[in-house]
Amino acid sequence: MGQSDELSRYLSMKIDMKNYRSDVLTFWKSNTDELPHLSQVARQIHSIQATSAGIERQFSIAGLTLTNRRTCLHPEQLD
Repeated sequence: MGQSDELSRYLSMKIDMKNYRSDVLTFWKSNTDELPHLSQVARQIHSIQATSAGIERQFSIAGLTLTNRRTCLHPEQLD
């Protein structure tokens, strides 16, 4: 079975998304056998965390590096 067949099958499915509104990953997990390739891609995409905590942490660390007590640091030393 080809990937284009899988896409056609997905597009022709009658899906009641009311059952999956709170968790789209549940839909893809429950349809892994029928749509293996699409399910794998969708689960990878939908499992990416939407957060800025990583970048906020980096700015926090940078703020601790360049302080009034450490004003002699040259920009090259901060990289």
